[in-house]
Amino acid sequence: MSVVTYNCRGLTASLHDIEKLCAMYHIIFLQETWLAKQTLDKLTDISDNHFACGTAEVDYTKSITSGKLYGGTAILWNKKLNVETFVNQDQSTIGLEVCLDSNSLNVLNVYMPYCCYSSYDEYTNYLSKISTLCDEIDSPNVFIVGDFNAFPNNNFGELLISVKDLPKNSGRTSKKARNHGFHL
Repeated sequence: MSVVTYNCRGLTASLHDIEKLCAMYHIIFLQETWLAKQTLDKLTDISDNHFACGTAEVDYTKSITSGKLYGGTAILWNKKLNVETFVNQDQSTIGLEVCLDSNSLNVLNVYMPYCCYSSYDEYTNYLSKISTLCDEIDSPNVFIVGDFNAFPNNNFGELLISVKDLPKNSGRTSKKARNHGFHL
């Protein structure tokens, strides 16, 4: 099974590149699709050999939008794979579970807030949601991919590194939490 993650900085502008990725990979994780909720169906037109699902931060029914769209994540996966998708309640994280014989592989696709001081609280909130979601997944095989908007030498990078070890070092007593591994 081959997997790739790609910050496409706009689905429309990167469509040709994404089509090439679909020809080469079983699973494609996209960030910054810049789609609205009302245009997510564009994802299913990319490849005849892949299913697709996505999230969008912009909803035309809730606000007037000016300027370019922002955010959004998507996953495309080969139709031959045995996959279930899931999205957390606030649509900030999308994931899939790939069933492989007797095991499963869970992968979360994230697009984190930009690393600036005004986004610090939002960033820590996202990390908390991701940690909670990982604890709820009934598998030790969880990978997190995407655009973390963090650098090792800034506060966001330090936060990300500290959260990476949270499930197994947090003092929780459940076997699932102790055995739970993050792979970034």
